[in-house]
Amino acid sequence: MAIYNVENVYYINQGTEPFASLKLKDNTTVQEYGCGVCAYGMLICQKEGYDTSSEAKQVVVDLIQECTNNSGLIDTRFSDKTINGVTYSVTEVNDMAQQIMDGIPVVARFADANNKAKHFVTVVGLDTSKSGMEAYIIKDPSKRANSNLQQALNDYSGTSVRGKFIIS
Repeated sequence: MAIYNVENVYYINQGTEPFASLKLKDNTTVQEYGCGVCAYGMLICQKEGYDTSSEAKQVVVDLIQECTNNSGLIDTRFSDKTINGVTYSVTEVNDMAQQIMDGIPVVARFADANNKAKHFVTVVGLDTSKSGMEAYIIKDPSKRANSNLQQALNDYSGTSVRGKFIIS
């Protein structure tokens, strides 16, 4: 049994500054509905080695401008978008465990039975001594830096993981 952790994933908490008061395109704030831009922001920060709030803030600002619609919702499958001077695209993956074992963090999209997005988290680790969703270690933009996927799913009853995404 082993624990796999993705290294250097800067935690972006949507409820704290400098992120909380950033405005989405519909004039709501990141604190209210910004879990998606924060979750994807953590992927980009890890990929680029960003580890300061000013770098992470610029990533979130660019994600809002480039990858959200006028309702403030993130496009979970964006392609060829420039974020902090670098071009990124999203790929949906089937095997979240393999991505983590390969050192690649994953955004998990929670959706209800109608496939309406309800929350996003960043999956950063895997504990092979556990089973099911409890095995996945996450950074939840709205609650806590470290938790497990089952705890987050419990917070959003009636949802399941309906999309697992990486950036390239």
